[in-house]
Amino acid sequence: MVKKYQFLSSLFYSHLFKQWEIKWKGIIFYHKKGDDKMDSNEKLKVAFASIGSWGKFTSIVTIIMGAVSAVFGLFAFVVGAIPGIIEIFLGVFLLRSANGAARAKEALDPDACNDAISYYAKYVKLQAILLIIAIVLIVISAIFAIVGVWSFSQLGGI
Repeated sequence: MVKKYQFLSSLFYSHLFKQWEIKWKGIIFYHKKGDDKMDSNEKLKVAFASIGSWGKFTSIVTIIMGAVSAVFGLFAFVVGAIPGIIEIFLGVFLLRSANGAARAKEALDPDACNDAISYYAKYVKLQAILLIIAIVLIVISAIFAIVGVWSFSQLGGI
């Protein structure tokens, strides 16, 4: 009796999962048992379709948030607009990569594939540079905090 219910419940969940797969096909790229039957060109087309749709959405939101950040940064100082401008550049690189991916999903055009990958590489490089700068600033801030606490304790404050 238990095996019958287990079979029915697994069949039910399997049916639900297949419905979800079909609904989101082309937007989310993932591996399932049937993917072994797809050739590499079809897998690339599905991946480029996902990059194209989600990349456009993410890039547009990034550009808008960068513009808002740049405008509000101008009120503090002119230097305050720099993070917003960098965010706009990130959004533009991501948008160009998404557009290349959207063109590449149709016929796997080598120029479109090159655009998608090269602009994504620029996006990743800029993100890595920003990450390194953030880590350096955190280390410098920690050093100043430690020196400040030490000097304050030497004066008898703690």
